[in-house]
Amino acid sequence: MSTLHIAVCQTEQRIGNFAHNISVILRHFDQACSRGAHIAVFGECSLCGYYARDLFLDPQFIIGCERALEAIKIHTIGKDCTLIIGTPSRNPKRDKLFNSAIVIRDGSIVSRTHKYALADESICEDHRFFTPATTLPDVVKVKEIKIGVCICHDIWSPIVAKHLKDRGAALLLIVNSSPFYVGKASRRIAVAKKRVQENGIPLLYVNVCSGVDGVLFDGSSFGINHDGEKFFQAPPFTQGIYSTLFTKTGGALVVGSATDNAPLPATMPCLWDACCFGLKSYVQQTGFTSVVLGLSGGIDSAVTCAMAADAIGSKNVVAVIMPSPYTAKDSLHLAKKCAQMLGVQYQVVPITSIMGAFDALLSPLFQDREKDETEENIQSRIRGNILMAMSNKFSHLVISTGNKSESAVGYTTLYGDMCGGFNLLKDIYKTEVFDLAKWRNQQQTVIPEAIIKKPPTAELRSNQKDQDSLPPYALLDRLLTMIVEEKRSIQYLKKAGFSMDMITSISQLLHNAEHKRKQSSIGIKLSKCSFDNDRRYPICEDFSHYGATDRKKRDC
Repeated sequence: MSTLHIAVCQTEQRIGNFAHNISVILRHFDQACSRGAHIAVFGECSLCGYYARDLFLDPQFIIGCERALEAIKIHTIGKDCTLIIGTPSRNPKRDKLFNSAIVIRDGSIVSRTHKYALADESICEDHRFFTPATTLPDVVKVKEIKIGVCICHDIWSPIVAKHLKDRGAALLLIVNSSPFYVGKASRRIAVAKKRVQENGIPLLYVNVCSGVDGVLFDGSSFGINHDGEKFFQAPPFTQGIYSTLFTKTGGALVVGSATDNAPLPATMPCLWDACCFGLKSYVQQTGFTSVVLGLSGGIDSAVTCAMAADAIGSKNVVAVIMPSPYTAKDSLHLAKKCAQMLGVQYQVVPITSIMGAFDALLSPLFQDREKDETEENIQSRIRGNILMAMSNKFSHLVISTGNKSESAVGYTTLYGDMCGGFNLLKDIYKTEVFDLAKWRNQQQTVIPEAIIKKPPTAELRSNQKDQDSLPPYALLDRLLTMIVEEKRSIQYLKKAGFSMDMITSISQLLHNAEHKRKQSSIGIKLSKCSFDNDRRYPICEDFSHYGATDRKKRDC
């Protein structure tokens, strides 16, 4: 009877920062060695960072990967632990690039596995950069135990797993850079269980734990025993080393123990943690140390401010309260109270005088025309200019506060409330924003309850409410989910109880706002269909198939 100790290294990697990546890998490898691990396994492309996009086409980037791999190899000399790591690798002629898992032992490469089933969905564009493996992978031996190593999407098809089982693999080891969306972790587990049930051998799924331009790789590594039961679950958005022990009895490899097997978090804490992790990763990788946002006394800016405080610390968050003549007294009071409860810095910068200057400047040009959305949008742009000035002067990252519902229907102002470098709520519907506020307050009250109960309003004119021009958010979000996420037909929407007038008007708003979304700041991908990465529509589109007879004037 022999025992196999595998250290699952759930690590953060930074795109192209080879010095950082090498340091992280070697630190975790050394810790794994000190714990007596026989294998230390890292995620897909963890040597260079995944979601590198066209950097994979840059020869200098690939040379950087090769040099980093040499440094890793040298470090393993004299060590008893086998290291498995993901990286791009070239064939000897250097005319093909593979997405590979490299097995290193005592300074030598003992195996190279190339990705066989290239992913081609959402952000994963492997076909653009990599050549698929022409042959199925072979097993690698560690302590005389045959292990089948494969890469991410290879496990979504039964072909690779069955081949490795037929080659004598007693364990499937999957290296991954699997992007996050709500529900993705459960989907991975379901697929892995299916492969285990088909082949009757245990499986370890190792995922990186990083954020890249708002796309998150959540970790959530796990293990499935030969009987289809999950025996190991690493927490999401948490870097670390997780030990798993296997015992070979006869010809079978069975689980001995694992250090972690906690349940996955519920939706609200998962969303909150994802946003905090995404902002912290982005700030660290782009060199910012602080953020600034407009705090209005409304739900969106309050939740954004609370997330920012949780992510990078209250002392690193600056809130700017910018009241206009249309700002209600209770909004001003609630904004101040929210900033105080969160412990963030805040400043009050009234914009009434600036609005007056714009009115005086533009009055001759507008020739006494009635005030309309033009003046409303000017207010928003004044606020955007103030935030950008704060960013330029003090090197804060500007965080915009619009949510997915508003972005969908264009209830946003270009160069105004859309102004910013990062958006935490971009993939979160308005109803979910309220749910997040309630959940966060259950942990500790950081958002005034009056903000949560307050009817949503942009406060750009007197007595303005969002529902003056939009359906109730519960109804709107349900319809948007069916159109955006579920891609439902008009017939389906009508059967679901929506009137044709509402379907047409909301679809028209959705399509009319496409030009705004293309100019918006990046946001965190939280759903299967985010506007940044997964929904790509042309601006110049005739959508008469929705029953629209003409296009409304674009609201900028």
